[in-house]
Amino acid sequence: MLKVNRVAHLIHALTFLLLLAGLGTNASEPAEPEILCGPNIFTVGDAWEMVQLQNGEAHRLIDSGDLIQLPQKLAAISSHLRFMQRGAIMIFGKRRTQLDNAVTAVQTLQSQVAAEALAKEPAPVAEHWAELDALLKFIAQLLPDEALLPSTSFAHLLPPIKPALHIQLEPISALTPGVPTKITFQLVRLDNLQPIDGEHLFLIHEAPLHALICDRTLTDYHHEHPMPTGKPGEWELTFTPKFNDQYMLWINSVPKHTGREEFDFNLISVPNPDLPPVQVETQTNLVALAHSMRGEIKWNSAEKLEVNRPISGTLHLTDSPGNPVSDLQIYMGAFAHIVGIADDLRTILHVHPDTAIAAANDHGGPDIHFTLRPTHQGFCRLFVQVMRDNEVITFPFGVKVD
Repeated sequence: MLKVNRVAHLIHALTFLLLLAGLGTNASEPAEPEILCGPNIFTVGDAWEMVQLQNGEAHRLIDSGDLIQLPQKLAAISSHLRFMQRGAIMIFGKRRTQLDNAVTAVQTLQSQVAAEALAKEPAPVAEHWAELDALLKFIAQLLPDEALLPSTSFAHLLPPIKPALHIQLEPISALTPGVPTKITFQLVRLDNLQPIDGEHLFLIHEAPLHALICDRTLTDYHHEHPMPTGKPGEWELTFTPKFNDQYMLWINSVPKHTGREEFDFNLISVPNPDLPPVQVETQTNLVALAHSMRGEIKWNSAEKLEVNRPISGTLHLTDSPGNPVSDLQIYMGAFAHIVGIADDLRTILHVHPDTAIAAANDHGGPDIHFTLRPTHQGFCRLFVQVMRDNEVITFPFGVKVD
């Protein structure tokens, strides 16, 4: 049996080398639609970032002996590689043939490793995953470095990419704590100042606009959905502030004329001169309590966060007696929404769970898996929102980024 396995492995390795050399049959156009990769995958670099994250998670599972989840990781890698294959219009000729054949080789490995993982055969799994690592390195060498940058890095390049939209808003001089406050603003294109209505925007998580609101202490966070007033480019929302102080507004949107997600910024209110200066509480906390529930974040692949380095995490939810919470409802198309606001009071992150939802009546929890890539060094407040018993619940966490 051992000799047969070795012969089979040699045949597989030879096929692998022939594919990389460009001697195999060219891969046909992938049949799967690009939406398999999720709404946050816009570019080849976005897909490559997810490939790396899934591969890192897979290595952790192999080291721990937990092989059951490997088929899911490999399926995600394969889907994102097919997205890259279709989007890599910058390469052609021999390089194109090599890319197509390398993606085909990954698909061949996918079914084989899945069978070995389900059969709980760690040695063959580790051996074939080493082949996958070689394939991924080869694919990365075929593409130019700039093609592998995720779209979230674009704003950090020089010269910076300017936002496409602008919020026109007259700041409020004073807020009344505990009283609902209506905010009206104009959303216009920066290049021609033309009004932006719903027809000019892609829907993201069931809404054309998401308004993220927070005070300067990073304490009072709100997620609202502006509605059109009927006037061209005019939108309005209502939120109830806790403080009479400076509040910041980010409008999350994807304009149709760019297809790129952006977070446009403005001030809702000016600082109250009668109040003493405030400082952001920068204490790290990965455990938070809300509505008789306890939430804890654990990082899966590292102990610290670093700028522009992806990291995967798991949010674990329990109730007051310590029982796992597994009855989360779908909120805006997901079981959780994570918004990070940095201590510069400008930089923002918007993260959704890695796990897809199969049906509208699905329930989530107790574990929510997500991926975070900080873009600002320093302190960041993470607001995690979930829905249970038709109520939106917010957990505040604090992290430091090196």
